[in-house]
Parts: sequence; structure tokens; C-alpha cells
Amino acid sequence: MCPGHGTTSTRRLMSEIFKALKDFKVRPPKRHFVNIDGKQIEVPLDKKLEIMRRGEQYYTLSNVDGKTDIVEKDQIKPKAKTQYSQLISTPHKGYVFLDGDIHWPIGIVDGGKAWLLEYE
Repeated sequence: MCPGHGTTSTRRLMSEIFKALKDFKVRPPKRHFVNIDGKQIEVPLDKKLEIMRRGEQYYTLSNVDGKTDIVEKDQIKPKAKTQYSQLISTPHKGYVFLDGDIHWPIGIVDGGKAWLLEYE
């Protein structure tokens, strides 16, 4: 033992570290909750992350055989997408543009321009 180099104090501190480790209490596992239909439900972490990513409003509770499950709501299918491919002259009402720029409509008149719609 060499008191000039701290070996005595190191041994004294090590015994306190071992004592602290012996008295160490294990932290209980974290519990994860989500709010579905106004109720807080405990779920695993991966399920919580999935629900957080998508949104709680897209899930609902189902009660099967007395067991509550979280299920996805039926999705509303979007209508067919439309594309505005080109401007055409129309005999009906259509737009008039400032200097021919489609981003600056200045009015709606008979025989103006309209977009040709393409449905998928």
C-alpha cells in the first residue's frame, strides 16, 4: 500500500461502491399507454410506436370474447384521382387569364378556357 498514490482511499471508496450496488433497486419496466376511443389502454412499445406514427384516430377498440383488442378502422377509399392535363377552349363558362398565365385568373366568361380532366 502506498498512501502517497491513493491506493488506501481507493479501497475505501470501492467498498462503498459495492455497498451501493448491493442496495441497488431494480427499476420497474416502463409501461406504455395509448388513448383509443377515449380510453387509455396499455400496449407494448412497438404497438404504441405504430399507433403514434399512424394516428390514434385511425384505431378503434373491439371486444371479442371479453378481450379488448385494438384494430385499425376501415379506411375510406379515395375517389379516382384527376389530372389537369391541358387547357382547352370551351363553349361554356371558363376562365380568362392575365397575359395568358394560368396562375392569374381574372374572371369567368362564356367561351373561356377550362382544364381537360383525365380520370384514372
